[in-house]
Amino acid sequence: MKSFKVALTVLAAIFGALLVPTMWTLVRELGSQKQTGVGAIAGGLVETLLSPLFWILSILFFFFFLRMSKSASDAVRILFFWIPTIASTSVGLLLVAGYTYLFLHFRQH
Repeated sequence: MKSFKVALTVLAAIFGALLVPTMWTLVRELGSQKQTGVGAIAGGLVETLLSPLFWILSILFFFFFLRMSKSASDAVRILFFWIPTIASTSVGLLLVAGYTYLFLHFRQH
């Protein structure tokens, strides 16, 4: 169970650090974007992966989730570990699956 929690913590930290700034940027720049569709989002995701903010947020989320997973209180552990980690991991894996589907479905031969 411990290795499952650590793996879930790593995935949640990466997807959380990827999704939080990306969603903030998308909402802020929604009206001023010249690109539309997947091209606009994919460029922002690559830019986010290469930024130092992403790596700092990943490390902070990792240590926060790891600390909350070891909390003695069940309510704190459920509220600050299980719900955020499962939600961010699910959303992140759905996005990866969606991009993979779009890539495989619409690639040119």
